[in-house]
Amino acid sequence: MARTPRPRWILGLVAVAVGCSSTSSTPPVGPSSPPAPSSEPIVLKSVAIVPSVSEIVLGATMSLQAIGHYSDGREMPVAATWASDNPVVLEVDPNGRLSTHRLGAATIAASVDQLSDARRVWVTPGQDAPFTGDFSGRWEGGFLVASCERVSGPGPSICRSLVGGVSPIRLELTQQRNAISGSVALYSDLRILGSVTGWVDGNGTLVLDGTYSIEEQSFQGRLYNWDSHLDSSGHMAGSFAANEHFTNAFGPQVMEYRNTVSGLTRR
Repeated sequence: MARTPRPRWILGLVAVAVGCSSTSSTPPVGPSSPPAPSSEPIVLKSVAIVPSVSEIVLGATMSLQAIGHYSDGREMPVAATWASDNPVVLEVDPNGRLSTHRLGAATIAASVDQLSDARRVWVTPGQDAPFTGDFSGRWEGGFLVASCERVSGPGPSICRSLVGGVSPIRLELTQQRNAISGSVALYSDLRILGSVTGWVDGNGTLVLDGTYSIEEQSFQGRLYNWDSHLDSSGHMAGSFAANEHFTNAFGPQVMEYRNTVSGLTRR
């Protein structure tokens, strides 16, 4: 039996129906594709010293770590460069281990590339350590600049004009057992003010550390490695170091001094 041919218009409808079904906008059903990995690199954002120590007893040791904080939220130990700004008092080795040498204070820093963290750490005799001497009260006198070094700065150095000069100084100290706190004023008119803290040891030596400044002149100083004792007349004598940052007509300056103190009288 011969097949009857289909009309051309029916074939056209079939072709249109097939074409429409192949271009449907309905998405296929199936598992979703995993998100594309982030193209941002993971970077170290900050460094922190742990534990967050502020005191260590003379004769003790302690190990510190540098912890890195990364941009993806992770925290882990990192290799750091360690430094102490006062190794005569407190030393730190390349692994972050602290060793004490005498009473006083030092800033311990850990650096990784351009990132760093620092802690000011006091070497103390301990609260129950024996002590000798009463340093409470108001002390007035002078200090002599024994040596001067310009650490950095443009223009001529002012050291030559300072060495051998005497400037006034005043301390107002409060003592609780072997712990000392108080204020310091120094230079002409005692106009540069600051604060000090310290300890008295069993040999009757007063150790102080502190800062002083003039905010309106961007003048900042640090008093450290202060060692003094009471002589037979009850006067205070000793020595201390100072580091000062200021700006003069030539630009920013950093100076380092060694000073001697004698004849401080309790008022």
